[in-house]
Amino acid sequence: MKTPIPSLPSSPCKSGHPFLPNSQKKTLFITNFIDVRNFIHVYSEAPPMPGLPLPPTTRKTLFLDLDDTLIRQVELPDQYDFATKTHYIIKRPGVEKLLQVATDNDFEIVIFTAGGRDYASPIIDWLDPNVLITHRLYRDSCKRNIRGIPIKDLTLTGRSLDRCIIIDDLWQRVPQRENVVMIKPFKGGTQDSELTRLLRFFEIESRYEDLRDAVSHVNESFESLMEMEIMMKTLIEEINCC
Repeated sequence: MKTPIPSLPSSPCKSGHPFLPNSQKKTLFITNFIDVRNFIHVYSEAPPMPGLPLPPTTRKTLFLDLDDTLIRQVELPDQYDFATKTHYIIKRPGVEKLLQVATDNDFEIVIFTAGGRDYASPIIDWLDPNVLITHRLYRDSCKRNIRGIPIKDLTLTGRSLDRCIIIDDLWQRVPQRENVVMIKPFKGGTQDSELTRLLRFFEIESRYEDLRDAVSHVNESFESLMEMEIMMKTLIEEINCC
């Protein structure tokens, strides 16, 4: 029998906390926030991974990082009592839409996280109530570089590199850079629109035989946007200095 995740807590935090929506956004709070303590002694019903390589598929593959790509774990200083710390998991806006659009475009969805199974699997269950995620890869599926940092090597997954992409805020940890769709780290803001921006990929990917060409197209737009943001920030700083 499936063990249900406990119901979400009501907000214990003072109004005005930068990570929390205001009182007019109660629905967003209930949907996008959960106390990490709710995952204690909750075990995922996901079947054990068969290990790498993944089972064969005829579908294209979307690999998704977890921390700071789909979620953000935050400590709420309002609740710090010098004995325990309260942490919350915040769901990035647009997660449900991304999963649905990828599925509708015939992508299998694989979570590829450097987190351990005990930590990550219950969170993935919470993120994916419609069970659109096909497979889950955890820390033990990562390689280690000479400094012991987890590396996500897509060549070990059994997927053709021209038919897979990965969305990861730490693109440096994926050796196959041409497969990485670049994204800003999620900081917990309710106005974050990065996942919505990346839906553009699914509008154009069918035009390309090699998905890496579609990735390049999307990343060029991202880099242009980043350059514009840097220019605007520099301009504002110069104005403020005058």
